[in-house]
Amino acid sequence: MTDTSVSPPAAGASVIVVEMNGPQPVQRIGIVANIRENAIALRIEGASFSKGDEVVCITAGRPRFTVRARFLASQGAVCGFQLLSAWRILEVRENERHKVSLAAEVRSVLGTSRQAGELTDISTGGAAVVVPARPGGRQLELSPAQRAFVRGVIAAAQAAEMAAEEAAS
Repeated sequence: MTDTSVSPPAAGASVIVVEMNGPQPVQRIGIVANIRENAIALRIEGASFSKGDEVVCITAGRPRFTVRARFLASQGAVCGFQLLSAWRILEVRENERHKVSLAAEVRSVLGTSRQAGELTDISTGGAAVVVPARPGGRQLELSPAQRAFVRGVIAAAQAAEMAAEEAAS
C-alpha cells in the first residue's frame, strides 16, 4: 500500500470485506449504507461479527482503495465499523512492473486447462496475462520458460474482454 490518502466510497458502493480474525481470511461483499469521517455502515448479508473483530475493506472497481476497520455493532444486516486508518490506494504488487508484449501459455496448477495468451506486464512478484476466455481453476501458472522470469510465482490471467473494458475506461 502507498501512503496516498483518498476519498471514501459513496453510499451504495460495493466493498469487499475481509475478515482477519479467523484461521484464514474470509471475504464477504458489503454495500455502503452510510459513511462518516471515522465510521462506515455496511449492509452485509449473513455476516456474524464479534465486537472488536478487525476487517479490511477494499472498494470494487479500479483503482481499488482500502481501509482497516473494527466491528462495533450491527442491526439486522447493517454492520457498523470504526475506521482504523485513512482510505488508501491499494497497490498489490510490491515489485516494479515492466510493460511487455510476449506470447505466453497459461495453465491451471492442476494441469487440466491450457491457453495461449499475451504477457502484458511482469515483475519478480507476478505477471499479467491476457487470454481469450477466463481460464478454469483458481490458481494459474505460466509455461516453464516464462516462470523463470517471475521466480515460479503463480500468475493471474485476465480475459481479453475485461482488458478491453479497462483500456476503454
